[in-house]
Amino acid sequence: MKLEEFQKNFPIGTEVPETFVRLLEFQNIRDLYFGNFSLIDFSRDEVLLLLFGENNRDAASQFIVFGHSPAGASYGYWLYDKHTIDTAPIAVIGFGGDGNTVIANSLQEFLQIISIGEDPLCYVITEWGWTDRNEIEVNENLEDYRKWLFRELTLTVPTIEEADAIVTSAKNAHPDFDQWIQALV
Repeated sequence: MKLEEFQKNFPIGTEVPETFVRLLEFQNIRDLYFGNFSLIDFSRDEVLLLLFGENNRDAASQFIVFGHSPAGASYGYWLYDKHTIDTAPIAVIGFGGDGNTVIANSLQEFLQIISIGEDPLCYVITEWGWTDRNEIEVNENLEDYRKWLFRELTLTVPTIEEADAIVTSAKNAHPDFDQWIQALV
């Protein structure tokens, strides 16, 4: 995918963060998914109307979808209360309307969490709990992503306790994302 295509996910005039530029370069030399995550290139209006519906354009304008998982969850910035992409939390919208939650305070924290390899991450965080690390399949793409994460951003794969702390901190720092979505329905 070209950077110009990925730019469609962001509002006009919003620059794609450098971390995404580097991640897109990595994605372009790998298979589509790495760490059970992939950047997407849908137009902003298409994605948001699919997720929030025609009658919720105001809510849709508060969300920038940038990625998804093979299981169908969507990931993006939640720009509530005038947050910008520099300050907004990362949230997940689960498929079928389940598993909606804030998962990280920053893009870097989010990239660490997906390096664990859990999918669907939305249900792991909201319902099932974290999988035993020995049970997660670490394929070549996930291992390459983990190496990229350390090489490019000096970030490591968090322990389950560290990942849980990241999610808990994000949830405590921001309103309940699922309640916000449910209020729209």
